Amino acid sequence: MLSPRADELQARLNQLREWAMSQTAVLWSRVDAQQVVNTWAPIGPAILEVHTALVVEALEAVDLFMFCMAADAGWRYDTVWTDDRPTRPTMTSRGRPAAPVIRRAPIIAMWRMKQGRRPTEAMQMGLNFLQRVMGSEAHAIGREVMTERFLARG
Repeated sequence: MLSPRADELQARLNQLREWAMSQTAVLWSRVDAQQVVNTWAPIGPAILEVHTALVVEALEAVDLFMFCMAADAGWRYDTVWTDDRPTRPTMTSRGRPAAPVIRRAPIIAMWRMKQGRRPTEAMQMGLNFLQRVMGSEAHAIGREVMTERFLARG
């Protein structure tokens, strides 16, 4: 059974996941299927910013959780994400740089259209790719960071 603090962390990570996925969907909806390259240019950096904000907020939520758990146990916890994961906001949960991964979405859409898929179907495939990236980040951070930190303290 999870502690109340762990439940709060999971709820916060879920909230961040939902926010990022909704923002990504809104931004992606502005990409025109007939002019993917031209309409992607201003939207791509915005989606990358959503990813960065998601990762930073998830890391800060884990930091707060660790600080509170330590305080509950009567000890001090000083490690923050900028100490042990300073480059994580620019990476995906699989350890790859986020920018090239996110830039694959319009390529997927254009490739699917070239294969004969309807533009709406191809655009949905591009969005699905972005949703998979955004949907896994917050909870992956929660698992990775807490596991490594608990093992380091053990």
